[in-house]
Amino acid sequence: MRTADGGGLFHDGRAVMLEEPVGGPPLNPAEMGMPDTAAVAARLRENETYRAAFAETFGPGILDDPEAAFGALTQAVAAFERTDAFAPFDSKYGRFLLGEATRSDEEEVGRVLFLLRAVHELHANAIGSPAAPCTRARPSPTTATIKSACTRTRRCARPTA
Repeated sequence: MRTADGGGLFHDGRAVMLEEPVGGPPLNPAEMGMPDTAAVAARLRENETYRAAFAETFGPGILDDPEAAFGALTQAVAAFERTDAFAPFDSKYGRFLLGEATRSDEEEVGRVLFLLRAVHELHANAIGSPAAPCTRARPSPTTATIKSACTRTRRCARPTA
């Protein structure tokens, strides 16, 4: 989330800057449900800490103009979301990709199943039919890994070879 260098934000890449999606939740009825930017600015003015921080960071009177206040809010939240305190991007999978960690058998099964599903959906979408099967042969080690884990855990159906 630090930048939009990977093709944009949201699943469809429709937002280029982090400030764009950050502005959605306050005005979304299903999330924070604020009716408009004036209501957001009024809510910010209710908190003495916010009043002082916004005035210091964005200038005196920033919370008096609803559009400017909303813009400042999106900038502030986006700036925080770009920090390591919010999103350290530290995961075992990330470390695995860097060669710094190994996976358990169950983690490998999950990774393979996720990738197989993605390939299947890619093929189905390319053909235009959600039911179109993926016709590529699966590599034997992957199939063996999945069969082994399914037999051990009995948590997934056995794939066909």
